[in-house]
Amino acid sequence: MNFGEVNRKSLAWLKSNIILPPADGNILDHRNFKNAESRREIGQRATEFINLLLKKPVENVLVITHGSISTFLIMAWLKVPVENMDYADFSTNSGGVDLLTEDDVWKSRNLAYFNRLDFLED
Repeated sequence: MNFGEVNRKSLAWLKSNIILPPADGNILDHRNFKNAESRREIGQRATEFINLLLKKPVENVLVITHGSISTFLIMAWLKVPVENMDYADFSTNSGGVDLLTEDDVWKSRNLAYFNRLDFLED
């Protein structure tokens, strides 16, 4: 996610300069900072990425990412239209693993598990 002008700024700067969402509730096109990506733009990028992956002739794909884009990748996988990507939030922990699957027959898609960390245990 491109956070615009917040890049390379301190956490204190971030907290004092964030642009809060509008009262009308339209967060799909809201930008938290000047020149930051909106949720709509992130959703479009995530959907394009998922569609690109599906064109590749491979059975399994491993995607490593930062947490904020995970929400949009999951929704794109589940074929949620970008226009409906405004309020979902799949918060993840560092190292959390998600498994997205597709049924061989019906091609239905599933979030088989989310934010799994049990592989870290001894």
